[in-house]
Amino acid sequence: MDREKEKLVTVIVTVYNVEKYLDDCINSICKQTYSKLQIILIDDGSEDNSGNICDLWEKKDNRISVFHKENKGVSNSRNMGIEHAKGQYVVFVDSDDKLEPNFVEMLLSVQSAGTLSIVGYYIDCEINNRISSKKVVYGKEFQQKLKNEDAVELYSKGLLNIVWNKLYEKEILDIYSLRFREDLSLGEDILFNLSYMKIAKGGFEIINCPMYHYFKRGNNGLNRKYREEYSDIQKIIFKSFLNYWEEIKGNEEQRQLILQFYFNALIVTIDNLYLNRDKIERGEYKNRRRNRICDPEMKKLLSEMKGKRKCFSAVRWFMISYGMYEVDFYLRFFIKRILRLE
Repeated sequence: MDREKEKLVTVIVTVYNVEKYLDDCINSICKQTYSKLQIILIDDGSEDNSGNICDLWEKKDNRISVFHKENKGVSNSRNMGIEHAKGQYVVFVDSDDKLEPNFVEMLLSVQSAGTLSIVGYYIDCEINNRISSKKVVYGKEFQQKLKNEDAVELYSKGLLNIVWNKLYEKEILDIYSLRFREDLSLGEDILFNLSYMKIAKGGFEIINCPMYHYFKRGNNGLNRKYREEYSDIQKIIFKSFLNYWEEIKGNEEQRQLILQFYFNALIVTIDNLYLNRDKIERGEYKNRRRNRICDPEMKKLLSEMKGKRKCFSAVRWFMISYGMYEVDFYLRFFIKRILRLE
């Protein structure tokens, strides 16, 4: 790559109480093979030593700028980072994750105006100091070009609902005032990506090689933590997804996939409530469970679904309605692994 023509890339890292992992994260950014970087560390009101670690790195590397602020969440931190970004491109990194040395270089190598560059990633599960890794990629070819309507397939592969494996054009973020929603506790990433692609319209450039290490530590899955607002957030996400499908004039098969993803997400909200039933007063639990099972949105989705998707979704709804959660769990894996509908 011609060094004189290199463009500045801004790396935005949101930091909150990650003193144990922060050095490894920042070190993996500073050692990128592509060196023309602006590295922004946003300390989101950390209560441990994370803020001090950020300050030490700022003294070590003149590409690093540190901002300390009151704790207002990851979306607020990312938005602050965008405001201070000077690069032509922007990437986001979570402060307890790590990058492969050529992460930025790979993203840039396939970037063209109006496209969204994406690399694969590792899910590194760390439990009791032991790590097992799983690769997440789109396909077998090293590089693939996808159209905007392929967003549905990208979502099914776990590549659309995150921002930290992508390269964004700063000009698009600025001209269209594209920012993360700060009123949501989850789902901000996919809403950001859908908004970006409505504007960019150039499709996706995929590198099917894992370049990012996403760490899952302990048993802290979403299904174990009760979120009363989870159902409302899923409705916001999938109505935005359906709106995106309409704008790109997607086909009916893609719409059917979105409907199934939407239905499954609403089933997960009922599972989440069930798993946390001991934390809720018995009468209140029954009331919330009834409201979710009888949600008109679920009936509407069932009425619009077709074929096998409609059949198996109806069976799942019946089982959940009668409290057969374990049977539904195994049915879900049957649908996913055998029928390949999810």
